[in-house]
Amino acid sequence: MNLICPKCRSALPVKDGGALLQCANCNLKIDRRKIDLSSGLSAVPLVRDLRGETVGSYDIIDLMGIGGTGASFKARRRDDGQGVVLKMLFYDLLRKGDFVARFKAEVGAMTRLDHPNILQVLDFGQDEDLYWLVYEFVEGVDLTHYLRSFNLKQDEARSIMSEVCQAVAYAHEQGIIHRNLKPSNIIMGRGQVKVMDFGLASLTNGDYRMSGLIRSMPALASFNYMSPEQRLNLNEPDERSDVYALGAILYHMLAGRPPIGAYTPPGRLRRGLNPKWDEVVARCLAPDPTKRYAGIDELTADMEAPRPVQPNGNRTPLQLVLLLLALLSIFVYLWPYRDGLWLLLRGESVSRGVPNRIQALVDPPKSDSTELPRSILLPTDQARLLLYAQPSIQSPVVGMAAGEGESLVMKEIRTETGIPWLYIQAPNGDRGWLIKP
Repeated sequence: MNLICPKCRSALPVKDGGALLQCANCNLKIDRRKIDLSSGLSAVPLVRDLRGETVGSYDIIDLMGIGGTGASFKARRRDDGQGVVLKMLFYDLLRKGDFVARFKAEVGAMTRLDHPNILQVLDFGQDEDLYWLVYEFVEGVDLTHYLRSFNLKQDEARSIMSEVCQAVAYAHEQGIIHRNLKPSNIIMGRGQVKVMDFGLASLTNGDYRMSGLIRSMPALASFNYMSPEQRLNLNEPDERSDVYALGAILYHMLAGRPPIGAYTPPGRLRRGLNPKWDEVVARCLAPDPTKRYAGIDELTADMEAPRPVQPNGNRTPLQLVLLLLALLSIFVYLWPYRDGLWLLLRGESVSRGVPNRIQALVDPPKSDSTELPRSILLPTDQARLLLYAQPSIQSPVVGMAAGEGESLVMKEIRTETGIPWLYIQAPNGDRGWLIKP
């Protein structure tokens, strides 16, 4: 007989009466005399290697994985060649006095579950000291691996959770509580989601292994999705325990990680989420079962209910201050142009107040600029002065007296304040008013 190495999953030959085992692949050494195969936190699940063997009417092909209750093998039914999954339960479960009776009751109920989102149990049985059950084979990956490969959009997370909730709600109607919902028990098939292992966790009576050799196994991950009453063994799990697990799975899909301890709402970890998800997750993960959804239907209704999608924002006080400063800067910049902007808002032409955009507001001197006295020519060292549309510093700026050459003074006036204003034509052709230097 061979066992499966708990480290590298290769075959581990067992010699008759031999207490010391060594894996030829990874060199792991195991003293069978120091390994307790009974339940407990120190238990290491030494699993019999069935690869190449026949169990019942099924030929075992390969190992698929080891979970919290047993090892799963890819198998083929001998009579028709159909591919299936055969799950062999751990040896230590057999030592529980009422195991056989509970195995027949629980697995018998599982075979009666008929729902498109539940991985169907096709068969179960016993072969000498092996207790096994057979699932339909679905091509795909479990949700754990799926989440490692993809960042789900909230609509996709809602769609997946909707199918999972339909499966769980149906099982609850049949009187079956899952007790161990987690991403590794959700199969992402082609166009359909399947939930597996309904009721199987009850066979362990809450026994989950945490040995250092198997910390990478899905059994440990169960604790991230397990309700407080299950962790502390306070009450018998009920529908609300499954609601807690569903909330933890939903949180993982939205936030990209499972909720651990005092979790952070998913909306604070991921921008743009609909605010309703924080509310749904918080109610699912309430430590007090009476504060959670009473049933799956309530959870589904809240997930499907339309809520106004408001930008999550997550703006810090510093971001708000910077935003206000930016708005204030825009206001100050546009203030000199308020008259023109007002005309635009009223649908009127701004050009009527901008002399360099139309004909001159005043007639230029009739004589050629070269014949004008030098006194009416603006020196070049006064270049780069602002030109205004009207003789007022509050009027819109239309250009600059910039460029090489001299600007032509076309008119001079004094305002009521006594300030002299010159109406000029700059070398670049712009016309406007400026204060006399």
